[in-house]
Amino acid sequence: MCVIAEASGTDYVAVVSCLVQLALDPHCRTLRGFENLVEREWVALGHHFVERCALAANKDGEVVICLSVS
Repeated sequence: MCVIAEASGTDYVAVVSCLVQLALDPHCRTLRGFENLVEREWVALGHHFVERCALAANKDGEVVICLSVS
């Protein structure tokens, strides 16, 4: 077990944790495992994707994601 902590409020803890899990756990390298990893390390801990990634939110608070397919 390893504990990672930071006081600056940046995302280094989640990044380091995810990289270690990707390197050590073969399940995290599958599509389903990667989805679980993102859910567990980013979404469940309340990462502010909307503010950090400059995503647009409509008046109901739903995030609008625009993807361009070429």
